[in-house]
Amino acid sequence: MRILVSGASGFIGSSLIKYLRSNSSIEIFCISRSEVSLNESLSQYKNIHFFSCDLTESFIEWPKHYEKFDAVINFASQQPTNKNITEQDFYETNIKCLTNLWKQSLRRGMSHFIHFSSTSVYPQNYSLISVDESSETGPVNAYGRSKLMSEKVLCELGEEDDIRFTIFRLPSVMGEQHLGGLMFTFFSLAKKNANIEIFNKGENYRNFLYIDDLISALNVSIDMSQNKDIKQSETYLLGSLNSLKSIEIARLVVELMQSNSEIIPIEKNILMDGNIILDLTKSINRLGFKPNSLESGITSFLRLHGYKI
Repeated sequence: MRILVSGASGFIGSSLIKYLRSNSSIEIFCISRSEVSLNESLSQYKNIHFFSCDLTESFIEWPKHYEKFDAVINFASQQPTNKNITEQDFYETNIKCLTNLWKQSLRRGMSHFIHFSSTSVYPQNYSLISVDESSETGPVNAYGRSKLMSEKVLCELGEEDDIRFTIFRLPSVMGEQHLGGLMFTFFSLAKKNANIEIFNKGENYRNFLYIDDLISALNVSIDMSQNKDIKQSETYLLGSLNSLKSIEIARLVVELMQSNSEIIPIEKNILMDGNIILDLTKSINRLGFKPNSLESGITSFLRLHGYKI
């Protein structure tokens, strides 16, 4: 089986490659802006190939052996890591890279395209009603808008070229190499026994996905790439089995780490102050996805960082 992975040096991309690296029946073709970091850790594996390029550039000469892919997996994404990222920055990576990757892969032969989107495509949810794949979209920031546009672009490309695709909508993903987001903030502060301030009094419900659960679902989708009888493109929502209030998450982290941090709920609101409550029925029934509880995912995350829980 031949798999192309873009964004291969990123958090999720590199996690997938490490999971698949010992499977000699899978040949992995990596694309990344940062080839060096991948080569240093994975160069010993003969089934892994590396190619460094910028996918925002339309005309790139790929190596000749980059061809005939059973699955193309697109992890290339601009994350909302700071306030200086513009709408154009999101467009360049989240839409232009997708389009260029699709066109290049189509020329070289592909059977299935797997793309990663975000729960940011949904509007703010101030109720306790869960969202699923059919729920109304309505992103409230530039990142969410770019992710929703990338889904629409992919739908158009798939229909035009008659290639099957799968879209995964994800909440924040937590794992050893992910050094950002609310979960990592709580962890970092608790590790220093520092005070943890939680906006909106910590009443917002949050959902994080542990990296191993994501890789498990993705592995099923990769296996399905070889089933030529599957013609239908699908969108799947992934996440933990349940959501918790942010103050409950902070308390759990402090308790499990045996930290002396004080949790301080404050009234200050944040831009994304809605609830993230997910209905995973479709992924469970059709993919056989087996989501763990958020409590279990947090426990696994802390164990990765050396805590004996």
